[in-house]
Amino acid sequence: MTEELAVESSFYLPHHAEVREDKVSSRLRIVFDGAAHEEGQYSLIDCLKTGINLYPNLFELLIKFRENAVAYITDIRQAFLQISIDTEDRRFTRFFWTENLNSNKIIVLNFTRVFFGLTPSPYLLAATLKFLFEQYRDLYSETCKTVLKSF
Repeated sequence: MTEELAVESSFYLPHHAEVREDKVSSRLRIVFDGAAHEEGQYSLIDCLKTGINLYPNLFELLIKFRENAVAYITDIRQAFLQISIDTEDRRFTRFFWTENLNSNKIIVLNFTRVFFGLTPSPYLLAATLKFLFEQYRDLYSETCKTVLKSF
C-alpha cells in the first residue's frame, strides 16, 4: 500500500460496487474492470497473454465420466485467490481506495492474488494445479496420477 502515485510503468484498475439483492451472504461485491482503457490506449487485458489451454476437451471429459462406476468432482473455494501475483507484476493491478467517500484521503492498493476476470486467470489456475499435482506425485501417487489424467 502506497500513498503516492508511482512513476514507473503501472496500471490502475477502475472498479465499482455491484449490489446483489438476491444474495444473503455477499450482497455487495467490488467489480474490477481489466478491459477499461482510454481512447487509443491498451487495456490491461490487451497486454496479458492467455497462456496455452491446459483444460481437457469437454467431449473427452464427459466420456471419462463413463469409464468408472463413480465420478468425483470438486470445487476449490476462491481458487484464483489462492494464487499469488509475483511482486514485480503487482504494480499492474493497482487501484484507488478510500475508507470514507466523504474524505479526501485516497490510498493506492494493489492486488497480491490472481483475481477472476483477467485473460490469463484460467491458465494460471490450471498450471498451478498441474504443478502441485506433479510436486506431490510421490507422496500421493494414486490421487495425483488419477487427477493428472484429467488434464
